[in-house]
Amino acid sequence: MSRQARALWKLTNYIVAERTGKVNRRMKKKAESIRRKKLHRILDQVIDINGLGKRQAKLTGDKPTAFYWFNGHTGDLSVTVHSMGWHTGSNPSYRADPYLDESQYGPSFDSVIRDLDDLKEQLHV
Repeated sequence: MSRQARALWKLTNYIVAERTGKVNRRMKKKAESIRRKKLHRILDQVIDINGLGKRQAKLTGDKPTAFYWFNGHTGDLSVTVHSMGWHTGSNPSYRADPYLDESQYGPSFDSVIRDLDDLKEQLHV
């Protein structure tokens, strides 16, 4: 079993244990560590796409612009990418809103990571 598959299996077991009330402190800490690593990976990908400077179409032309929002009050993350640059009123070419508990309401962190990897290849960044 690969390291990534093992981490996903552990996280899945944790979510099941959490829902049934059978969570110990070690499991909780490990699951939080896995989630944090995935959040950091997604942020790194957004920075790879966007860079650290200002990105508006009027300043950078058609260079891609990426946004990353962490919503602590709802426990979710929002990631958007504007492939042809951002300007007022533009719609993103990619949007994902995964929840921290990786519930059925949004995509998984792993699928967002894969999507952003694909986008980076397509955008040549």
